[in-house]
Amino acid sequence: MRIVDLTLELAPGTQSFPTHPAVEIKPVLTYEDTASRYIPPCQGAATSVLVLSDHAGTHVDAPYHFIQSGLTVEGVALEKTVGRAVMLDLTDKPVSQNATAEMIKVCCRRQGTVIQSGDIVLLHMWSGVWGEEGFFTCGSLTHEAAVWLVEHGAKAIGTDLGILDEPTNMARPVHMELLGRGIPIFENLVQLDKLGYDPFLFVGMPLKVKGATGSPVRAAALLDITDAMESA
Repeated sequence: MRIVDLTLELAPGTQSFPTHPAVEIKPVLTYEDTASRYIPPCQGAATSVLVLSDHAGTHVDAPYHFIQSGLTVEGVALEKTVGRAVMLDLTDKPVSQNATAEMIKVCCRRQGTVIQSGDIVLLHMWSGVWGEEGFFTCGSLTHEAAVWLVEHGAKAIGTDLGILDEPTNMARPVHMELLGRGIPIFENLVQLDKLGYDPFLFVGMPLKVKGATGSPVRAAALLDITDAMESA
């Protein structure tokens, strides 16, 4: 089994979308402060406070993010955040253009990818470095493409962009469509280019935070897991 970490590293100042607050990491206890409380060989302890948006870095959107009657993140079934997954490489599209259903169909044929009912579909749409120039304005997914993915069985959809909608479309049709159906959205994934075209196991569990509109996740792809399970 191989594990590919799909998670953006959070650091002080990380801002995962222009309208979201930057991450803060504040030391509360340090080794110097606490050393006198402990007995050698223990030399003290360290603790920090994290100040971050519930959509910081690699995260999952809960329905309530855009649907007032939707679930907050503690109510999202874990079955929707773990499971068989496929990656669709759409990086050949023009950067400014949103991916259409026809582009996705062509991609599936080119890769030999079949989306099965209950799959998590990850869309590789950014070939550059996360956050560099053009990242936050890159075209994403059209509404009809989102509908096509749902009709073909996707139970969750993720992307390596900061948002799964056209950034300037404030109607947010993709979020409204998916979250309105209770389908989680993962954003700011990284290293999707390391996955290849074979199905894999995706894990992206959120923190169980009551009332949160989303949650950072430690997202990972487990490759060759069938072979690992058979040899265990």
